[in-house]
Amino acid sequence: VVEKARFAVGTEVILWETGLPAGTPWSVTVRGISTNSTSNLLTVYELAGTYGFSVSPIPGFRSLPENGSFTVAGWGQSVLVQFIRLRPAPPQFNVSFVVSGLPWSTPVSITVRGAVQTTLAGDPLSTPRFSLINGSYGYDVGYVPGYHPDVPEKTFIVTGSALTIAVPFVPT
Repeated sequence: VVEKARFAVGTEVILWETGLPAGTPWSVTVRGISTNSTSNLLTVYELAGTYGFSVSPIPGFRSLPENGSFTVAGWGQSVLVQFIRLRPAPPQFNVSFVVSGLPWSTPVSITVRGAVQTTLAGDPLSTPRFSLINGSYGYDVGYVPGYHPDVPEKTFIVTGSALTIAVPFVPT
């Protein structure tokens, strides 16, 4: 016998999107808390009341609505978020991350805009590559026991060409 338990405070609110390519990360912010998804469904749990939400922008798309609201009244709620591709789509540029300072083949994850890619230290065939349009971005580096990334600011700017970001690690 297999039972599935879900422990959540509040009533389930499902936000579902249409229009994005499969696997595209998107997020919605409700009460200052962002929830991310790479599928077409995103679930939040709220107590009874009316809540505003905002949809994070996706380069090359416009969301309808960009901001909206929903009311929770004791039963499940469903909200549609439609993404419309902007024409023409802006050009994208490869952003690569090169990890150094770790033992060979140590796995490291790099996250940009909710998309996670994993690299193996020292392996040029596993270099994470993200296709991004011009703009400013932040990134996160996964935890590696005994080491930390020696990067003062985890931000970069794409300005019309490919970019390589060095991520050196040092022992803790």
